Amino acid sequence: MDPAPQRTPQRRLRLQQLRLLVSLDETHNMARSAEILGMSQPAASRVLRELEELVGIPLFDRLPRGLQPTWFGDSMIRHARTALSAVDHAFSEVAAMKSGLTGVVRIGTIMSPATALIPDAVVRVKQRFPDVRLIVRMESSDTLFPMLRQGELDIVIARPLEEADNADIAFEPIGGEDVCAMVRVGHPLANAANVTLADLARWPWVVPEVGSVLRRRFDQLFRVSRVNPPADFVETGAQLMITSLVDRSDMVALLPREVTEYYVGHGIGAQVPIMLDCRMDPFGIATLREAPLSPAAFAVLETIRERASELYAAAPG
Repeated sequence: MDPAPQRTPQRRLRLQQLRLLVSLDETHNMARSAEILGMSQPAASRVLRELEELVGIPLFDRLPRGLQPTWFGDSMIRHARTALSAVDHAFSEVAAMKSGLTGVVRIGTIMSPATALIPDAVVRVKQRFPDVRLIVRMESSDTLFPMLRQGELDIVIARPLEEADNADIAFEPIGGEDVCAMVRVGHPLANAANVTLADLARWPWVVPEVGSVLRRRFDQLFRVSRVNPPADFVETGAQLMITSLVDRSDMVALLPREVTEYYVGHGIGAQVPIMLDCRMDPFGIATLREAPLSPAAFAVLETIRERASELYAAAPG
């Protein structure tokens, strides 16, 4: 018979110990914290002593001016706050779901997830929680992340900015994707054979605005291939404008594969038969680490995760 598994220190932690940690960080006084938590001072002292024995190191210095967290105590307190917040939100979510979830959830998305992932998730959320109000913004990644940090969005589906410090962002990758060239139905390039990048460069283009991830990939595509980029182009990130320009002209549009396939499937455009050596970085789900989601936002996040696992589980990259 296998021996019984030993209980790790983490498994022996109690919420009471975490609450005392946080309270002592705020009061620096054992008697005051004990009163706040509804226990006697000897009981509070015992709880702290047991926790320090559990981690094997003092978490507070006992000074004349009160209890001061040690370096190790600061670390434990920070994680205690996160853990208690998660527990509180779990109970809030259950209570909200029992009474009927309500609230406003603001989602930001780049172009590709806007074709299937986000619409599908929105439909499911409204079926499950009809009283939740959803606001969806579609922008480029360089616009969405500042909006997330400023509290204008709760959840973002985008690509992390390469040059940015994203330590404050919790990011869950979903998948990368190829990029395609799309033209109008009936365009000479739609059924051409042996199309090269130099061939594409001779046509007018509609390209993403400078600063966007897709624009950087566009510029890199021609630079690495040592082909002069198109001289005739229009810059826009507006999806309706892109499709309208393509439909009304001989312009070529650079679009993620998922978006191109959506348009081709609906008869809005045609994919140019060329394999572009251009792959986008993985996009994924982003939230702020230090901004706990509301019960409604967490339910939306779980629905997005659920649909993403169905759509992209078998997708390469």
